Amino acid sequence: MTINLTDKKILLIEDNPFMRRSICSMLYTLDIEHVVEANNAGKALAAIRKRSFDVILADYNLGDGKNSLQLLEEIRTQNLLPFKTVFIIISGEQTPQMVLGAMDVKPDEYLAKPFNAHQLSIRLKRNLLLKQLFYPINQAISDNNFAQAIHHCDQLLSQNKQHHLILLRKRAELALAIDDLKKAEEIYLQILQRRELPWARLGLGIIAFRAGRTEQAIDIFNKILQKTPLFMECYDWLSQIYQHIGQTEKAEHILLKAVELSPNAILRQKKLGTTAYHNQHLEHAENAFKQVIKLGKNSIHKNSEDFAALAKTHNDNNKTDEALNVLNALRNEFRHDSEAEIRALLVESEVHLHRKAPKQADDSLNKALDLSQSIEKSLPKELLLELSKTCFLHKKESLGMEILSPLIKNHIDDESFIAEIQHMQKQLDLKGFSDNLIKQTKKELIDLNNRGVALFDQGKIEEALNLFEDALERMPHNHTILLNIIKIQLFKLKTENNQQNYQKIQTQLRLAQELGIPQQKLGQLQIEINRLQPKHEKYAD
Repeated sequence: MTINLTDKKILLIEDNPFMRRSICSMLYTLDIEHVVEANNAGKALAAIRKRSFDVILADYNLGDGKNSLQLLEEIRTQNLLPFKTVFIIISGEQTPQMVLGAMDVKPDEYLAKPFNAHQLSIRLKRNLLLKQLFYPINQAISDNNFAQAIHHCDQLLSQNKQHHLILLRKRAELALAIDDLKKAEEIYLQILQRRELPWARLGLGIIAFRAGRTEQAIDIFNKILQKTPLFMECYDWLSQIYQHIGQTEKAEHILLKAVELSPNAILRQKKLGTTAYHNQHLEHAENAFKQVIKLGKNSIHKNSEDFAALAKTHNDNNKTDEALNVLNALRNEFRHDSEAEIRALLVESEVHLHRKAPKQADDSLNKALDLSQSIEKSLPKELLLELSKTCFLHKKESLGMEILSPLIKNHIDDESFIAEIQHMQKQLDLKGFSDNLIKQTKKELIDLNNRGVALFDQGKIEEALNLFEDALERMPHNHTILLNIIKIQLFKLKTENNQQNYQKIQTQLRLAQELGIPQQKLGQLQIEINRLQPKHEKYAD
């Protein structure tokens, strides 16, 4: 497989006109004829919206506005980056912070200045070849057709010896995506027998975590970091597992180490802020949230929630003036955003309570309640929890419970969110206020599941389906109920394979993804569903 650069379309993003001309000259010496130039992220984004490119070459620093990593995050989030497109960061900076920050965002390549036309040609051809190689696999993954992705990967593994290792890595990742832990472990062990690679060792740690072997996973992650202390993804997994087992102090310690090495990863800083706030380490939380807001200035991840979190942290740390200043900044940054205004009003209410100004505190809470009722779309669960918490702070227990009850019922199978509710209860000294409802709801869900399974086992398929569909109407965010519906619809598709049943189950899969059901819980179902795709649609293309 050879790569011809002549017909490739290149977008070059470089704010320095002299460097831009120099790189253009290199590209022309490589017989590349189609080069579009942009001197900032805004013009680059406009060009990307108009046409597709084979390669995007982007200098890290682009003057005022977004840098190239923020641009990459944005076009990925907005699905503006085709699978065939290579994104290469070019930079004269070689500091560990800069390089690690770039690696966190995972461009296809990081090319250090200075470089010549020959070096550029090698990088372009190598990455274009890999994009071409992986295109059918990535397209199948995008279509949620993991059976097809695995088929393509296995086929390439049998044919392509040159890229065998990178294909094995992709095959292991596909196995993890469908929760085939046995296959993933087999591949990672096969790789490690030949060569000690941190990412393969990390894979074994992830498998141990998923399989419930917590201590083994922690041991694996710690050993990786002893040998490879700049492996940032390992810090994320280790902090996640400590969060999962309730050791939030250790999770915070790991995140502090990670952001010291790579301070420009906005989502990791946000995780640190949230964890430190949970632990009431307010200085750490303040520093993290300040960094989140700074990094978010030109980022797709910019969020009013981060301003509210910083303001709350200031308030808890007896810095009420600073808290109000942050709320003013929030309102300026997110004008005409109702959710942002609700966040601001809730924190403002807490600040007034802190200042012993109950009338102003009540006014802010009432405005937040009125605004929340006027919004047609449902509010995020975290914001509703804040609304409930503020009601409890104002001794409006019945109103707080009115908001909290559907949250518990809807998200009873979301362990981390239920833990947040229980943490709030402990924080406010509510003495088990929601414990009975949590216990009762868990029991109701178990009973519902048992009734549905019993009906299904008796062959009463429609009755079982109706039972779960009625429950989903009452609890539209419940993962367990939706997964049960998908499994019953899959049985129906097996017995009555038609377009209507297939489209219905695809709609339910999309809903499952929107609700944040983890991919590993959907993967095997997606494989079975895609195998049952009606033939006339399979060959429609």
